[in-house]
Amino acid sequence: RISHELSMSFEEAESIKLSYCEGQLEKKSDKVIHEALLSDIDIWISSLDFCLKELPMRKIPEKILLCGRASGM
Repeated sequence: RISHELSMSFEEAESIKLSYCEGQLEKKSDKVIHEALLSDIDIWISSLDFCLKELPMRKIPEKILLCGRASGM
C-alpha cells in the first residue's frame, strides 16, 4: 500500500514501513504513512472480527498475539 500510495519502489516502501513500525519517522511522515495504511488496517480489523465471530468458541480470547516485524502496525 505504501509503495502504491506514495509512488515509490517496493524496497523503499518496505524500509519506510519498518521505520514506521519502530517509531523512527518524523511526525509529518508518520502521519502520511498512517493515513496511507488506514483503509488496509480497517479491512484487516473487520476481517479479524468476522473470523473470530465464526469460530466455535463461547468466549473470544483475551489476548491475540501478532508476530513479524510489521506487527507493530
